[in-house]
Amino acid sequence: MRTRGAWLWRLAFIAMGAASACRREEANVYPAAPCFSTIPTLDTLHALTFDPVFGAADTQFVDFVNRQLGQGKQRGSIEPQTSAWSGTVYAALKRKQGCIIARIGTEQRVPDKPFFGATHAYWWIQGDPDSATGKSVFIPDDSTITQRYITDVRFTKHRGHHWTQSISKFKPGSLYGWSVCGDMCCESRF
Repeated sequence: MRTRGAWLWRLAFIAMGAASACRREEANVYPAAPCFSTIPTLDTLHALTFDPVFGAADTQFVDFVNRQLGQGKQRGSIEPQTSAWSGTVYAALKRKQGCIIARIGTEQRVPDKPFFGATHAYWWIQGDPDSATGKSVFIPDDSTITQRYITDVRFTKHRGHHWTQSISKFKPGSLYGWSVCGDMCCESRF
């Protein structure tokens, strides 16, 4: 009986393995990325969630006035928007929408770009993801500031690789940021 019971358990495990191997792979279901036809309002931006956890986000000493990373006395942070990794970003960019991918912050108000006097700025990207570049728009988190810092964003595709988490980092060297944007990486000067 003992042998028969062990044999039945083995047969059950083999059957379960065969059933799971024959199962059709389900389509990827992505969360909706925060993409918009026009630059969103601050109220809309405040409703978004950003990931401050080290590993997903990054904190460095930053001198925004002299544009140097690893210098200065105040800390700068970059936090990814929690759905920026979504596969829906590519389709939204193809529809000529723009997407929020990160939030950049400082401990004190910075008079220079990208903040223009605020302590935080939201990173919005737009452009054809099949080209090498698009544009970045940094939106200061202050309703009295109407200035926007606009610069190029570089899209880097990773065919066959799908992110499962949003990540944003400061790039070593000059003052650049890097972030996941759908199935791509986005890089821009701050």
